Amino acid sequence: MLLWRGKKLSNQSQIITNLISEHEVIKEQLKRADEAIQDWQKTLESEKTHQQGSPMESLSDKQWKLVQAIGYLEDGLSNHYQRELKEIGPFVGLLNEALIIEQDEILKELLRIKLLLTDINLKGSSGAELAKKYSNINKDIEITYQRIYDHSTINDYFLRILLKAFTHIEGKEERYDGTEKGA
Repeated sequence: MLLWRGKKLSNQSQIITNLISEHEVIKEQLKRADEAIQDWQKTLESEKTHQQGSPMESLSDKQWKLVQAIGYLEDGLSNHYQRELKEIGPFVGLLNEALIIEQDEILKELLRIKLLLTDINLKGSSGAELAKKYSNINKDIEITYQRIYDHSTINDYFLRILLKAFTHIEGKEERYDGTEKGA
């Protein structure tokens, strides 16, 4: 078993590789959510939706699919963030605190967007009012999704650096604590 600054390193390379793979799954969830946004926007912009007195069921269905997509993303991110903190937290010191703050902010923003979407009254709003509300929410979604992509990209880079370090440590004959391998 390898030691680094008194911390046992067991299977860290595989753990980091798994976390990096999870980022790809998260990016796929973002793509699916983005597809739901595009579908929602197309429905919102269609002439049929804006006609006075027309049923808004199609828009409501699209909105619900978007809420679900954001919910799946939120759940996946929450579970992934917990694993990241558990597995790499001890190695990042102060960066760990920054990671927690950023993750909390992203999750709070997703919850806020979900609440905004579920609070919109489709039947009591005019087409113009809905368009304005949806436009504002869409801007929030775009900003939040960019933060998620940026977070994943930065974490990928950070995890790859850690992976290099663990691979390097695993290949050394001497541990960082001064003892020999196998001792």
